[in-house]
Amino acid sequence: MEEFTSIAQFGPMHHPIFGKFEPKHVTQFLTNVREREQDESHYKKGGRWFRLAYVLIGIGVFVFLTLLLLPDQSDLYFQILKGIGIFGAGIAGGYGIKTYMDRKRD
Repeated sequence: MEEFTSIAQFGPMHHPIFGKFEPKHVTQFLTNVREREQDESHYKKGGRWFRLAYVLIGIGVFVFLTLLLLPDQSDLYFQILKGIGIFGAGIAGGYGIKTYMDRKRD
């Protein structure tokens, strides 16, 4: 009980390193944080452009296959679409299960 009263009288104990902080350290820390956030922003922006490029390539391949295969070989075209659909459903299902398990863990 005596220990609790001594802590209550003097207030919370601070780590000794906090006494060595100076304004230049705070400025340097804030500058580093700003630079890190800018780098992350550029990285995310670049990722969006790559994602857009992948979507455009996928749409281009789909349109190309439609124009090339649909008039003459519709059976082959529908088999390709079926395979892509099954593959996409598998990816979506796996992502859904992973999301469910992550939420269940939390």
